[in-house]
Amino acid sequence: MSDNDHDDIRPAHVDQGVPRNGEIKKNNKIRITIHLDWDVISFFKNRSARTAKRYQTLINDALREYTGLETQPNVITDLVERVKRLEKELLRRPPA
Repeated sequence: MSDNDHDDIRPAHVDQGVPRNGEIKKNNKIRITIHLDWDVISFFKNRSARTAKRYQTLINDALREYTGLETQPNVITDLVERVKRLEKELLRRPPA
């Protein structure tokens, strides 16, 4: 698959690297609708509960690994984000 194979699925604003509202986003993600089997979603949601990473992030990570597009993980940033998510979850729980 060549780089040009992706041109037809990306909106023009993504090719330019600038979202439509003019703000630069951290990682230029695109919202899509995709139908996946329930067992696949269940797998990632269960893993999400154990790892404190959102299941969509886990799916994206798996696709990056499969396609060879993975990047070096930023361990400190990942750890800080994980702690923030765990703190947020703890604040939502009723006191014991």
